[in-house]
Amino acid sequence: YEPVSKGIFNPLTAVNFLNSGKLYLRMVNVGQGDGFIIQTPSGKIYIIDAGSNSTRSMIPYLEKLGVTEIEAIMMSHPHHDHIGGILKLLNKFPVKKVFDSGYPHLTSTYKKILLTLEKKILNTSCQKKMIFMIGVIE
Repeated sequence: YEPVSKGIFNPLTAVNFLNSGKLYLRMVNVGQGDGFIIQTPSGKIYIIDAGSNSTRSMIPYLEKLGVTEIEAIMMSHPHHDHIGGILKLLNKFPVKKVFDSGYPHLTSTYKKILLTLEKKILNTSCQKKMIFMIGVIE
């Protein structure tokens, strides 16, 4: 449990977040929608959804935690309140992989994300019942 103050991580509890050797799952207040940050014991960062493209972004959380690179972003489904903030992340941080659920959607948000991924030549695939191995917990 890490205390949260007014929707922003307490900087005192964020110290050594990336070098803690612990597994963290952070549920981020991104306004409407969902946004999760997973940090593995080895310090890799995974994002699941990123809320809507509103004033509440994941970027301040990630910056306070000292994140400089994202291992992977996973889009659960292409509704705006789940993927709207992903474009900001793609433009702010180096991202190694993006996993798309494979459910096509015709919204402008989804199209913009796909165009950005195409330009950055990122791997974007998922299969049914895909299992992600993100580290070992001892």
